[in-house]
Amino acid sequence: MNGLDLDTYVSRSRALDLTGIAWDDVPRYPLPAEAVRTLRYMQDIEAHTIIYLRTLLSTRALDDPEVATFLACWFYEETFHGRALARFLEAAGHDVVLRVRSKESLPQRIEAVATAWLARAWPDFV
Repeated sequence: MNGLDLDTYVSRSRALDLTGIAWDDVPRYPLPAEAVRTLRYMQDIEAHTIIYLRTLLSTRALDDPEVATFLACWFYEETFHGRALARFLEAAGHDVVLRVRSKESLPQRIEAVATAWLARAWPDFV
């Protein structure tokens, strides 16, 4: 992984620090509908990092120790981003849409199998 100081990244990796956020003040600042929609979208993406990770883990990417180390830290950090956005939305009085992540549709299952198959059959497909 050129261009990334992995040791520095790993040593700095941690959960998002939310200690300075005045959660009780959040409801006093109403959000426009567009902002709520955007924050829900961002929260959904961050909370579904595990889906992206699952796909990557079915490829050869995992064979590279640096990539595997990066993915572990990346997943850890992204999980906390999703949790922070969910907490913010809830503090602002907005529902967080929880989606089932373990149940894949038929097209998603086919894509996952195809990705794993391509990764095994084609050396340059990571």
